[in-house]
Amino acid sequence: MTAAEMYTFLNRYFKQQVCLNKSTQDSSLSLDDYIGSLASSQNMELMGLETTEDQINLINKDVEGMPTKNHKRRLSNIISKIRNNKGNDCEETDWYSQMEMDYQLSIHCGNSLVLTDRNNKWMVNILEKLKSNNCFIAVGLSHLMYECGLINQLRERGYTITPIELK
Repeated sequence: MTAAEMYTFLNRYFKQQVCLNKSTQDSSLSLDDYIGSLASSQNMELMGLETTEDQINLINKDVEGMPTKNHKRRLSNIISKIRNNKGNDCEETDWYSQMEMDYQLSIHCGNSLVLTDRNNKWMVNILEKLKSNNCFIAVGLSHLMYECGLINQLRERGYTITPIELK
């Protein structure tokens, strides 16, 4: 596992185990897997926008050229957060759990590799599927946000985006 992959894994672990206080005995799935299992239980076709290998390659490419000392610092910080086992650094998870999203649709995208390029690539597949299917599309929150986000891209192509109130 590369340093970037380890950091991604530990960051996810921190959010699940510390911020969400998920028991290590809890066998529940990630949100991605949960949505997929719901679709499967309804005999709905699942279509991925990219493979796990694509995601791993992207994780590494995103930090290409980052000095080793930066990787060490990031890993040291996340390990320290896990060891402290306190929810002091859970602002992102807390904000997300409130479900009061500010999509910042007029803000420029800051990471073209992770957001703009992927959204543009995904849009080709999404538009093709929307032509012939009623689709539920699940992506990470940041892919909906900003000028380059999927919400803006779909609106620009004439689609109407309507938020659904959660119960």
